[in-house]
Amino acid sequence: MSEQEYSIQELCDRTGLPRRTIHFYTQQEIIPPPASSGLGARYQRIHLVRLNLIPIFRQQGLRLDDIRQKFLSSSPDELEKILAVSEKPGTTPKIAPAPVQPSPAVVVAQTCLVYNLPQGVIVMIPSQLAAHHRSKIEELCQNLEHELAKD
Repeated sequence: MSEQEYSIQELCDRTGLPRRTIHFYTQQEIIPPPASSGLGARYQRIHLVRLNLIPIFRQQGLRLDDIRQKFLSSSPDELEKILAVSEKPGTTPKIAPAPVQPSPAVVVAQTCLVYNLPQGVIVMIPSQLAAHHRSKIEELCQNLEHELAKD
């Protein structure tokens, strides 16, 4: 991945997307937040790659939840390769399905709180969960983060 940085306006110019859409994708955790905030917010190559892949995946019938899962389960290099293939005239990128969740008790919510922990562990909880439950889960995540950081 290149270390080039982009302003929000450069992302808009390169993708044809309005700022509002880019901010929406950040809010929905489809793209990661920028390295800094406010007027000096800087975006990386991975933001540009993901923003360019979203319409490709949408044309193939993927919903935003599916796209988010695809981004979470793919390395930046894999996403770069998919984008490179899709930019060739007359080609359609081959997209592996998002991995199936191992537990049948997984609940899919419109919006979730996501905790990114060490070792690639991701904890997602429904945002509408009661505050006292959220605080318990946050405490558990802090403890888990501490334990995982030991390794």
